[in-house]
Amino acid sequence: MRSVTCTNSRAMRRQRRLFRGCSSQMQRRRRSLDGRGDAQILLERLDLHLIEYRPGRRPEYDVMIDAEALFGAGLVEPMRFFVELDGPKVGRARRMLREPDGRSRPLVAESPNFLDTDPAGLLALGSKDPPQPFRVSVTAQRPGLYRFCLRWFYRVGALELRQHTSLPVSVYQGES
Repeated sequence: MRSVTCTNSRAMRRQRRLFRGCSSQMQRRRRSLDGRGDAQILLERLDLHLIEYRPGRRPEYDVMIDAEALFGAGLVEPMRFFVELDGPKVGRARRMLREPDGRSRPLVAESPNFLDTDPAGLLALGSKDPPQPFRVSVTAQRPGLYRFCLRWFYRVGALELRQHTSLPVSVYQGES
């Protein structure tokens, strides 16, 4: 159960837009073939591009969320990434890997590329494969307004490298 407390209704509408934008754009992003060909898609890189960071408090976005009833990280999902923004710095993506024996261990990307882990996380999708869901949870550490997007770099049929960029998403972290 989440409760949001805000005295300024205009600020509440802005904050709802921020949450809706973040949910719809970032939490479940699916990449799949359009079914028109037999070519394979090879995802080589996925990263978070910080477009803008404005430090400091923004009274129009100040709201408080009571998240005491939310606990646990949930199930281990193959392509669920966690990224922290700390001012102008984008942290390395983390995800959990389930070992063959059933134990889980964290993987931390060695570069801004979410898939640059050991073992590497390249993803190949064929025309008959089901869509591969991606979940990206972004946490802001320092107060301020963040604008960012996700970028996918991929090849279709082992040809030229292509890029897909999500729409920008804004996240605000108030002062505590």
